[in-house]
Amino acid sequence: MPHFTPDNFHNGVDTPAELCRNLSLDSGSMTRMLDRLEQKDLLSRKRSELDRRQVQLVLTAEGQRLADMLPHIGAQALNQLAGALEPGELETLERILKKILIAAGDPITIQRVGRS
Repeated sequence: MPHFTPDNFHNGVDTPAELCRNLSLDSGSMTRMLDRLEQKDLLSRKRSELDRRQVQLVLTAEGQRLADMLPHIGAQALNQLAGALEPGELETLERILKKILIAAGDPITIQRVGRS
C-alpha cells in the first residue's frame, strides 16, 4: 500500500506527478488524496517559481508535525506485531525480508547492509 511520508519530499519528490510515479498511483487517485490532505490543512499546492506550469506540494506546519510522528507510529505498530513472534522466528523473518528487499534493489536496504 502506498504511503505519503516526509521521505518523499526529502528525496526530491515535491510535485503531484513525481509523487504519482514514486507511489505508483494514477493521477486521479493522487488528486483525490491531495484534495483530502489539503482540506485537512496538512499540505498546500503552490505554483513553482521556476516553472509556473508546475505545482509543488508543501507540507503545512500541522502536516509536518504529523509527518514527523510517522516513524514513531510505524515503529510502534511493527513492535506490536513482532511481539507475536519468538526471537528465532523474528531473526528468520528479518533475514528473509532483507533478501527480498536486496533482490528488489531497495536502495535503503542496500545502503544499510550492502548486497551480500
